[in-house]
Amino acid sequence: MSGMDMSNTPSLVILREFYSMIGVEAVIGAAIVFLLWLGLRSDQPRVRRPEMSARRWLRWGFGVLWILDGLLQMQPGMSTGFVPNYLVPLMNGQPSGLNRLMEVGIILFASHPLFWDTLSGWLQITIGGLMIGGYDTVWERIGLWISIFWSIVVWVMGEGLGNLLVPGNNTWLAGTPGSVVFYGLAAALLLQPEAFWESGRVRLVMSRLMAGLWLLMGLLQWLPADGYWHGATLAGPVLAMAEMAQPAVLSHPLYVTARILTAHGPVANALIGGVMLVLAVGWWLRRDWAVWLTVVWVFLTWWLAQDFGVFGGTATDPNSGLPVMILVLTAVYGVARALPKTTDRDLAPVRYFPGVSPDTQDQKGLKDR
Repeated sequence: MSGMDMSNTPSLVILREFYSMIGVEAVIGAAIVFLLWLGLRSDQPRVRRPEMSARRWLRWGFGVLWILDGLLQMQPGMSTGFVPNYLVPLMNGQPSGLNRLMEVGIILFASHPLFWDTLSGWLQITIGGLMIGGYDTVWERIGLWISIFWSIVVWVMGEGLGNLLVPGNNTWLAGTPGSVVFYGLAAALLLQPEAFWESGRVRLVMSRLMAGLWLLMGLLQWLPADGYWHGATLAGPVLAMAEMAQPAVLSHPLYVTARILTAHGPVANALIGGVMLVLAVGWWLRRDWAVWLTVVWVFLTWWLAQDFGVFGGTATDPNSGLPVMILVLTAVYGVARALPKTTDRDLAPVRYFPGVSPDTQDQKGLKDR
């Protein structure tokens, strides 16, 4: 989910220390990666397996998102504004048990904010780099497992379970159930064996997941206890995003949306919840129109409600809209397709790593396709 507006402007001294730490961590990290590469490399070549278009789209899409998130984590405003302007407000309205758990994370982060902020930024960039550049090697699997672990940590400590348990703020318009959930889901799908992708089962799995997502979001939108039938509550998350520090050309459409939601609360909420419930039915029945209606719906809400998720100086990710669009298009490409026939000339030799030795049976199977 995106961050709050930044009120604390870091001093030049803090900024100098902030960027010095980024540089030092970059040098140390590069040295560690180089030493690991030397230790794991081998002169014995192996071949890269052809990759399904759906898997490649998912791997590249979320790899780029992780790198983007890492760069957002290194914004100047993060050095002083991340804890007070993003993490602390997330605790409002959370159940007491989750509140205490989040408080532990905030205390840890606040003890050395520059160190933890830059370290988490580099970690996310590393995850993205491993996903993009490590295809069909042990590096990719390492990146995917780190992605799942870090997604859980961020979802609990940094997103408060996506505000699912906070009435009045647990709406898709605000980014619930939290963008990092979809990062972990993508990593879990990418860890599935080759047969899973070749069979086209990814589209069935995605259909069920999308149906569950929109059913949950539609029910939360219509739940009377959450208060979205009142225009002011419905427009609250949109108005908060409109007030971020950003160009007027971006904030103006959000102010217009907030005014419409405030003036026509019951009708607007009925329409918003209804669209998501229709999407749930369409995905469950695996109708093609549900895919394209989802793309349109997600883009409009990502723009007019979630504000693209990257503005304000303490935004940590592009919110839930963009990850969901990548997952939806993965479902589109996830139709079972025969892999192209390959020859030895088509298979690029790469280094292999211990535990990932060539499999002659797999190579023979590829040639027979």
